[in-house]
Amino acid sequence: MKTKLFFIPFILLLSACQNSPSVKQDTIKPTTSIPSWINNPPSDSGNFLYGSGAADTKKQAISEALVDLSSKLGIHVESKFQSNTKVTEYGYESVEKNAESQIKTEVKDLSINQYQIEKVYSPSPIQFYVLLKTDKTLLYTAYKDELEQALSLHQAAQITYKKSGKYERYQQACKNKLSLTAFNRKLSAAKTLNPEMRLRTFQAYENKVDQQFRIAKRQLNFNIHFADNNSKAFSKPLSTALAKADLWKNHSKSLVIKLSSSARFNQASGFYIGRYLLDLKIYDGQHLIGGKQINLKGASLQSKNGTLAPAIKKLTKLIKKEGLWKTLGLQEVECQ
Repeated sequence: MKTKLFFIPFILLLSACQNSPSVKQDTIKPTTSIPSWINNPPSDSGNFLYGSGAADTKKQAISEALVDLSSKLGIHVESKFQSNTKVTEYGYESVEKNAESQIKTEVKDLSINQYQIEKVYSPSPIQFYVLLKTDKTLLYTAYKDELEQALSLHQAAQITYKKSGKYERYQQACKNKLSLTAFNRKLSAAKTLNPEMRLRTFQAYENKVDQQFRIAKRQLNFNIHFADNNSKAFSKPLSTALAKADLWKNHSKSLVIKLSSSARFNQASGFYIGRYLLDLKIYDGQHLIGGKQINLKGASLQSKNGTLAPAIKKLTKLIKKEGLWKTLGLQEVECQ
């Protein structure tokens, strides 16, 4: 009798007696509605201008908002203010220390300080939106006051200016001319804020500053008085540099460069070595206004006199490297 084998299938249940772990479902937070001013900032009015900006930090968002605001005045801004950002293992923590009161926005002496932070929106620690507002009347008044102050200061300085020497006058005239760039920015911004602003007085100031600069530049020139033949040879690179800068004129009213020199010689390894000491003194009339002593060395196989030419070449290189004003021992007053 044959035995029949029956295979009974079974299902192996793993952990049948254990409780199944609960599945943690992600909590979906409701999306916060974006404030309407982000995509549709308020329109400028007769009294106020608005600027909006977005960035990954509050301070940068304020900077962007200032750029937006200032673009309506036809200017470009840079924002400078203090803040600290602390990063922890749990995320980002932004620490602002009185940021609103510390913000200073400037554009080459043009300040935008008449504004306030209207709104700030931060949907995440690394996302900020800012809305700024400025009162047009207050900003215009601030610019107009600064412009009028520049006129007053210039007028008050005229007595001293006329009594100054040629070099001092040129320094001041150059400084005044360079300040016209910032002055024009303020004037342009003020005119934008108040189209009815009268410009005649301010334009007259600009013309006077420009005229004074041209006269001072024309009167600023140098002549060289040398003590001996060696000094005369060393004067050539100086006169060439002065001529290139349009500062050379053999005139009795010119500023005078008094040039003297001394030399010491020795021999080493078959070479003649000449060590020259140049003494430069610059006079504006009877007043000593600058000067410098320069050490130069020249070498020659032929003679002591042969050391002069290499020393002159070194002076030429020195002028090119350090610039004419520094070589003369004068404060640089280059001005376009």
